[in-house]
Amino acid sequence: NNNNNNNNNNNNINDKQVFVTEKKIKINQKKEEYRDIKWNIIFHKDNQAIVCQVHITLKCMWTWKTKAEGLNHLMKMKAFQNEAKQQLQRNSFDFELKLSGFNEMDLSRLILFFPSQFRNSRYILHEKDSYGVNFLGQMAFSNNVKYQCLKELICNRELLDPTIVDKQLLEHDRTNTNALMYALSKQPTIDAIQLFVPPSKLNDPLFWCALDSVTLLSFLLANISTHNVYGSIHLFLFLFFLTKVAIV
Repeated sequence: NNNNNNNNNNNNINDKQVFVTEKKIKINQKKEEYRDIKWNIIFHKDNQAIVCQVHITLKCMWTWKTKAEGLNHLMKMKAFQNEAKQQLQRNSFDFELKLSGFNEMDLSRLILFFPSQFRNSRYILHEKDSYGVNFLGQMAFSNNVKYQCLKELICNRELLDPTIVDKQLLEHDRTNTNALMYALSKQPTIDAIQLFVPPSKLNDPLFWCALDSVTLLSFLLANISTHNVYGSIHLFLFLFFLTKVAIV
């Protein structure tokens, strides 16, 4: 029995030794990583002390770390990345264009610094207001926009596709009013009004001779709702006179 116990103990010891040996082998086989040597040094002088850290590293690693320091710093700042992404989404081109309200200074800045964004802007191409007025219709209805900004947006082929311009100028909103009709009541000069004439209908006599009483009534109601009563009355009398002349 004693012999059996001794044999069992020896087997247990051997098993433990094998286990330890295997564990050591696993540790030795672990992939080594490069690490700097860092020393913390304390300087004493005049009853005062200061602690500093000295890094000892390879020259090639120091060069690489110096170049990648800024990138590594940003990669570690997840909060900064998330906030920057949210900020870009909030302050997108379409958002800034809406905030501009066709103000001359804000609109000029967007034209100068982001000219390529106009052609692909979802706000310009697809969005409309609650009355179904498209981008050019809203611009024609605005008193803030200046002639030079109007000319750049409508006539500059690099900013807006001419087919999109023509399509929006011909499009009617829910009150059956187009951009040219809004421009007639809001734009201060003939040159500005002419910009809202659809290029495809410039020499079309049917476009210029067409009269629609429903369209005229809706247009007048739209202007009256914006407190432009006197302008609407004068325009009504002017168009009524043209209608009589055309009939005669």
